[in-house]
Amino acid sequence: MSNAPQESMILVGIGQVIYWNVASLIVTCIAYGFNLLAASIAVSLFLKNGTRGLARKILLSLTLIIMRSTTWDVINRAGLYLTQIDYILMRPLSGGVLAQAVAANKATLPYEYVDGWPVTINLLVGDGIVSWRAWAIYPHKIIVRASLVLLMLGNIAVNVADVIMEDVNPSGQTHSLALDTASIWVSLGVNAFATSIVALKMLRHRRSISIISRKGRRTVVDVRVCFVHSNHTERDMPSLDISLSVHPSRAHTRFTSVPCITNTVQYHALHRRGCGSGYLSCSTYN
Repeated sequence: MSNAPQESMILVGIGQVIYWNVASLIVTCIAYGFNLLAASIAVSLFLKNGTRGLARKILLSLTLIIMRSTTWDVINRAGLYLTQIDYILMRPLSGGVLAQAVAANKATLPYEYVDGWPVTINLLVGDGIVSWRAWAIYPHKIIVRASLVLLMLGNIAVNVADVIMEDVNPSGQTHSLALDTASIWVSLGVNAFATSIVALKMLRHRRSISIISRKGRRTVVDVRVCFVHSNHTERDMPSLDISLSVHPSRAHTRFTSVPCITNTVQYHALHRRGCGSGYLSCSTYN
């Protein structure tokens, strides 16, 4: 009878562990369903659009790796939690609840050895994809590319070291809390740096597009003024349907009219970058 209060406390603690493990398994299975749906859509898009090119093949391979490691994680967690329940609740021993808990810990040891690897693989692949995206849009920035490579190598080293430390002692008694914290912050740092430089590139691109758009509208006004000053009347303008085509890689803007009643008139305006003036030449064909 003297061991009854102690066994009751052990049973309460084991019940709480089992409760939270089952809740975690349910959430993991639901999240796995969403991940499976997203991966299926991604793979179907790859199959529909084709995988020509090295970049597409690498991205498809990384998608399959993430899906396999996620499946591995779900199977491992399910095996660990269900084995705990089996040994603690379904296999009574003469030593009582404490002996059953010890037996459950021994039975789940293989699952605990590989528990951290699937999550770490997914984390590193995700960080690698984000860094790769930032790498691709800065082809001539050596400093940016070198920073991405160094951060990613440090991220891999810290996270792999963290998982190895967990494998040394799965019970967690000698697990380094500092290394665990460092792996989280290094991964966040890689993501923050890569995402910020991608966002900076996007903002610069949008700014350049807006500048080109404003220059295009100003060119239309300049050509209209030149047309009026070349001894043509204002009332002739509505009879012309002028289309604008702006080429950012060229230093000119081209205007072409559609056929009028008896003549076809072509107008070409040479527009210099950053300049509001233009040159207009007219040629008329019967």
